[in-house]
Amino acid sequence: MNKYKNVIVGVALVGLIAMSLFAYKVYSTFFSANTNFEAQTYEVFIPSTADYNAAFMLVADAVEDRDAFHETAVRKGYNSNVKPGHYILKKGMSNNDIINTIRIQNQPVKVRFNNQERLEDLAGRLAQQVEPDSLTLLKVMKDPAFLKEHGFTEETALTMYLSNSYDCYWNTSAVKLRDKMLSAYKNFWNEDRLAKAKKIDLTPQEVYTLASIVQKETAKADERPRVAGVYMNRLNRGIKLDADPTVIYAKKLKEKRF
Repeated sequence: MNKYKNVIVGVALVGLIAMSLFAYKVYSTFFSANTNFEAQTYEVFIPSTADYNAAFMLVADAVEDRDAFHETAVRKGYNSNVKPGHYILKKGMSNNDIINTIRIQNQPVKVRFNNQERLEDLAGRLAQQVEPDSLTLLKVMKDPAFLKEHGFTEETALTMYLSNSYDCYWNTSAVKLRDKMLSAYKNFWNEDRLAKAKKIDLTPQEVYTLASIVQKETAKADERPRVAGVYMNRLNRGIKLDADPTVIYAKKLKEKRF
């Protein structure tokens, strides 16, 4: 009887040890730190077209144990539910933390631009900061139906894009990014600013153009009010601006040197 009891106890102990080892392995796989970068954070950009293999390779450079990361991804179902976006991993994260981050914590980016001479230049600048490429962005910027609906032409379309910083998701669509900037334009040109523009007999597009000329004319902010005053006097008198930036722009346009 004691013999059988010893066997049962032995089998139970072996099972308990096996279960403990399994539990430790699962815990270690899910919850042990698994990053290999020295900085405090690591950015990951997962495109909208990425499948699991592509997403895995983008994250793999940031992890120490790729097999453990893959096992966690499969167990948590991420391999069949990849989420595009911009994600920030933190040093010392576990596989569980990483998967939770790249599944639900899409971080916005700040899109910045200034001093763009053409829509093509602006599209190129934006494409460096968001997922849509410059050709896609340029196409929606020049969309004839959109321009007509909002009172722009291809020549004045650039005046809609106010130099500033904009919070948006990296994987936002070109249309949504354009519409976000249209909204910012409308918010800027409120009744008060429209009244001020009307008072000096300029449209919002003309204000933008004149401000661009002044900005090109001098890099010193304290000189700009005086320069703007000179140009406004010339406009009011109905004479040419004689502004170097307009001559340079026209020459570049004629010679196709953009």
